[in-house]
Amino acid sequence: MSSWGELSKKMKTILGLKWSPVAVKLVKKDEPLPKDIPKPRGRLRHCQSIMTARRGKTLLLTINEHSCPDGASVLGLMKIPEKIKSGELHFKVGEFASMKESKRIIDERPHLKVGDFKATVVAPLEETPFDPDVVVLTTNPEQAMWISCAYAYFTGERLTFSTIGYNACCVDSTVIPYLTGKINISLGCYGCRGSTKMSDDEVYVAIPAKLLPQIMNALEKLSKRLIPETRRKIYLPPHQ
Repeated sequence: MSSWGELSKKMKTILGLKWSPVAVKLVKKDEPLPKDIPKPRGRLRHCQSIMTARRGKTLLLTINEHSCPDGASVLGLMKIPEKIKSGELHFKVGEFASMKESKRIIDERPHLKVGDFKATVVAPLEETPFDPDVVVLTTNPEQAMWISCAYAYFTGERLTFSTIGYNACCVDSTVIPYLTGKINISLGCYGCRGSTKMSDDEVYVAIPAKLLPQIMNALEKLSKRLIPETRRKIYLPPHQ
């Protein structure tokens, strides 16, 4: 299997990615913390750490470095605060019509078991010093389409995405692919769009790391003909 660095460079070249794919590792409670990986100077949201990693930084975040209790609890790093669990917090800021809907999204969203994990680590994939659990790509819709095509190349399987406009990095792009072993695409959320420099035309594609070699193999084959021909718009009538 190619190294993570080789996979990252090939994927960036074929898809034309603006940002580095981000390696994400969930450190289990019985695992040692990775050595020689710096912590951020200040506390960060999980989404902010991913955005920092896509720009080239490698970071280790324990519960003391996570600034968002909602995301940290989803990632199994802490117990969910009662105001979030009850739906009160999200209802009060105007996200939902009533406490009922606010509580439902909390009750039904995928999450990791509290106490099973003690830290998250993020790095640009081409420089990652660890084997990731999930790789998160910031893409435009066309690039996300080709990743979907690459998955189908060897499987013929349709993809089903789970997203709702909330918890885009923690739930959609980390927990769901970690638990299901399947690709997930997220449209982002008001939290990550409001606290990072995520562009209006960007979406997240989260790939379980074990699938990345297969995806890359298919992208290389698609890049021989189908991707460049499609990008040249060869199917348009001459007058368009």
